[in-house]
This record gives sequence, C-alpha cells and structure tokens, in this order.
Amino acid sequence: MIWGSELVDHAWAAVVVLGAACTPGYALAGLLPRPFGERAGALAWPLLGGAYWAVTLYALPFAGGMVVAALLAVVATIIRFWKQRRASRRVGAVYYQATQVPRRTLARDRWARALLVLGCLPYLTPLFAKHVPDGMDSARYAMNVRLISRQAGLPRTLAPFAPQIPFGAANHGVPALAAVAVLSGGSPVAATLASIPLTFFMLACAIYLLLRVALPRRPAAVWALAWVWMANLAQRTVPWGGFPEVAALALGLFALRLLIEVRRSRGWGTAVLLGLCAGAMPLIHGCAAAGWLYVLGPVGALAALSASRSRRRALLRLVLAVGVALLTALVYVAVAQPQLDAEARTWIETHELHSRADVGGLTFLATSFGTLLGSLGQFPLLVFIAAVIVLARWRWRVLALLLVACALNVLVMANARYKLLPASYLLYPGRMREFMLPIAALAAAVAWRVWGRRHALRQPACRTLTLLLLALAFTHHWRYYQRAALEQPISDGSWQALQWARAHLSPEKHFVGTFYAGAGAWLPAVAGVGCNNWHAHISEQLSVAKQMAAERELTHLLIIERDAIRTVAGRDNYDWHIATYKRLIRERSGWVVFQAGPARVYELGGIED
Repeated sequence: MIWGSELVDHAWAAVVVLGAACTPGYALAGLLPRPFGERAGALAWPLLGGAYWAVTLYALPFAGGMVVAALLAVVATIIRFWKQRRASRRVGAVYYQATQVPRRTLARDRWARALLVLGCLPYLTPLFAKHVPDGMDSARYAMNVRLISRQAGLPRTLAPFAPQIPFGAANHGVPALAAVAVLSGGSPVAATLASIPLTFFMLACAIYLLLRVALPRRPAAVWALAWVWMANLAQRTVPWGGFPEVAALALGLFALRLLIEVRRSRGWGTAVLLGLCAGAMPLIHGCAAAGWLYVLGPVGALAALSASRSRRRALLRLVLAVGVALLTALVYVAVAQPQLDAEARTWIETHELHSRADVGGLTFLATSFGTLLGSLGQFPLLVFIAAVIVLARWRWRVLALLLVACALNVLVMANARYKLLPASYLLYPGRMREFMLPIAALAAAVAWRVWGRRHALRQPACRTLTLLLLALAFTHHWRYYQRAALEQPISDGSWQALQWARAHLSPEKHFVGTFYAGAGAWLPAVAGVGCNNWHAHISEQLSVAKQMAAERELTHLLIIERDAIRTVAGRDNYDWHIATYKRLIRERSGWVVFQAGPARVYELGGIED
C-alpha cells in the first residue's frame, strides 16, 4: 500500500486530471444536441476534455502551448457559465417553472449518474497500491508526461537525457491530459496512475450515453456499469499499460452516439463535436481509431442516414464532421510527421503472427469470428446470444446492422493476413476484438427494451435481476482488473533507488545500465535520467535508441536481484545482462553508492566529469 506524501501526490493528481478533463469538456458541451440535456451532458465532459487536450497538443505545438490551451479552456468555461446564468435570469418565473424537469426524472437521472460514479470508484485501486503503473508502455507514457510538462507543450526530442532521439508521434493524447497535473504540482508517475481510472470512467460514460439511445436512464446505467466491469479485453490492458487504448475506445463510442444524433439534430454543433472526437482518436491511440473507422464508423453513418427525416441535412452534417476530422488529421501529420521505417514494419509483422490463425480462406474467417465471440467471455457471450434471438424475432433491422458490424470486424481481423486495407499496420487482430463490446452492449440494450415491453417485470424482480447482473459482472472486474491493480510491479527498495537517482543523477552527465521491464526502465520517467533499456516506441525511436545504448558510456548501474523482478520480460536475458554488468563492475572498479532491499546502484569508475 501507498502512504504519506506519495498517496497525497496520487490523490492530487487524480483530482487535477479529472478537473483538467472536465473543464474544457464543460465548455464544449454547449454544442451538444438537445437530447443530451444539461445533466446527461455532464457525463460527456471528460470525453470532450480528453479530445480537447489531444488536439491542442498539436494545434499549439510550441513551448507553453499547454498553458495557452488551459487559459482558453478556462475562458471558454467562464463564458459558457456566464451565458447560462444570464439566460436563466432573463426567463420569467412562470416560464422557468413550466420548463422544469419533473422530480421523478431528476431522481432517475441522479440515480444513474451516482451509480456510474460509485461503480467506477474501484478503478481507483492503483492509486493506493502502486508506486508506478504496470507495463513498459506505462513507463513510456509517464516519460512523455514528464517531457510534455517540461516544455508545457509538444517536445521535439527526448532532451535533456536523449536529445538525439525524436519525441515520436504515437499515442500522446492521454499524456497531454496528464501533463496538466504535473504543471499543477504533481509528479509524472502520479499523473499517469491517475489517468488509468479516468479512462475507465470515460468508458462507462460513453457506454451509458450510447445505451441511452435504446434504454431509459436507470437500465442504461446498470447495463453500462455491467458492460464496463465485463470488458475483459479493456481491463486486460492494465498489466501492460494499454489504458490509452481504453480512452480511444471510449471516445469512439461517444463519437458513435454523436453519429446517431446527426439524424435528428438541428444545429451544426453535433457535427463539429463528431469531427473533433473522430480526429482526436488517432492522437490518443492509432489502433483503436483505425478499427473505429472500419467497423463502427460505417455502421453508425448508415444508421444515421437511413433513419434521418432529412437525408440531405444529415449528409451535410456528416460532410462537416469529416472536414473537421480531416483538418485535425492534417494538423497532426504536419506537426508530428509520423513515419514507419522497415524495421518497425518487420516488428509489427512478427507481432501480428502471435494474434492470428495460420490458416487461409473461409477457415480463417470462421476462426476470426470464433475468436471475436470468445473475446466477450462466457456470461457476456450468453447475453449476446440471447439478445440476438430476441432481435431476430422482433427487431430484425437492428440485428442486421449489428451483424454488419460483426462482419466488418471479422474482415478487419482477417486483413492481418492479406494486408489489403490502408493503414493495415494499425489493425492488430488482438486489438480489433475490443469492438465486439459495443456491438454486444447495443444488442443487449435493444433486446432488453423489446423484451421488457412484452414481459413487464415487477419492481422486486427487477431489483433481483439488477443485483444478480452486477454481481456476475463484478466477478469479471475482479478477475481482470483488481488482481492486476493490487500487484506492485516494483519493490519498495527499487522505488527508493529511483528516488535516489532523481536526487543525485543528472540527465546531461549520467547514463544508467539496467534491465528491460524492470524498475530501471522507469528512470527516464521518475528521475529524468537516460538508461540503456528504456521502452522505445517502434515507430521512430527503436533504431536510434539501440544506437544510443551502444555508443553512450555507462556511468552507473541499477541492479535488481532476479527474485525481485516481477515481470516475465524483465527476467528474460537477465543472466546475460547481469554477467555483462558484473564484468563492468570489475573492469571499472565500480562501487555501491546506494542500496535498499534487492536494489543496488553502482557508480562506475573511469568517467571524466
């Protein structure tokens, strides 16, 4: 467990990250269509705020750009709040009373929001249990948080500890949001930890807003929380640090709701927000954005156009949304200049071999479909099958749209073998399975509504079914989230060694030898010091990082005993690395300058200051 000042740091970072997401989200929520309303629109604040920070990181790509973005968000929030107060004063008392929401509706709305908030509190576990989040992806994100906050904007390189390595262009949306907490006094690791529960809260809000298309408030809240707890693939991202993918998935589901609203909204605000969310998704996580573009996006557009009363207006709004998304993408490409070299493409091809079946033709499609269904888990799969049976009897058109989405998902997974689609390197088969979650959730929501109208249940029976559903869903949550969230990825002694490095080592002078996937890989994020086995991204950093590790001379070694390394990747090649480091200690007369538990820091001789 975490105690003292470190726990205060985590709590402060969580408060600031949530506030940083909701502040611009509140201002942008003024563009939401009328069906959302003020109260339901509050659940869209963190989603809109996440898109805002991802876009402004590249729209204001200079030192201090994050400060400018923060000032713009605060000013826009004040303006919207002032306009709301002024509008409420202008209306007369009679009109105000006539337009009030009924108390029963208010109670249901408060109940739904309270359930979502309380149901997402268990996702705060990492703040109380971990020094650092799990996974080397998290180490890279925390390092990026440190670098973004140091510039208060978009960095160009990994200076000061690795100025020869480019900052990269992949998945910086969540680190941009977390960097606001560092600018407010938090630490990069605490801000990264605070981003984990926020992303799952965003997912819960997005599923709720999507299910409100088919369900009333209370059933939508219950089903949304149940589906978040049962999101096995999303919760499995915690051990390897893939929570930005959860944020991108949440933004994609919210974009799908906005896409559905295009068919009946009168203003252009819906199209602008839809374009903003669609354009922000690849800035948060490219794989989720590519999957949304091929799976959920086409089905949502088809549903919006087919159900719209004025297809011409709906089509114009879709064109506006596409224009906003393309403008965001052009700014991103012009500023970040993403690229992929031959080594990166080879790595991706090798990585995809582990998540695709080695068969061809129709057998491969059948295998992909089976994998897609199996990714839901046993209980969600049974719910989905029951929903398909109900929809086939009473809502076959809805079922047809959902089956089209399933077919597109299977084809995208099959593309890993044939590479026919643009941006195929982003369409990992393992990642594409996550889009089965919203398909199954929508199917269950519509089926529950249809079945409920024909078989009305009394209140005691509804309460019993609700408790049973949430209890079964929480077993998935405990198995796939809490078990990983309660495990400490590094020991207390390793954390103390990182704190010593932050206090005594300089990024310009020192370079540390350590083990990959161990505590030493956190040196750039915690201490701001370079090391030879940090987590480099494959897109632009891998080859340069290898060259730097080979050419730069080591000044210190951070050695952790083998039994204290808690990851499989960290134990791989341990014997080879430890033999090399022991030889360096003998040849350069190294001595211990810090020791705590299983962690020792050696200073190597023969270095001229």
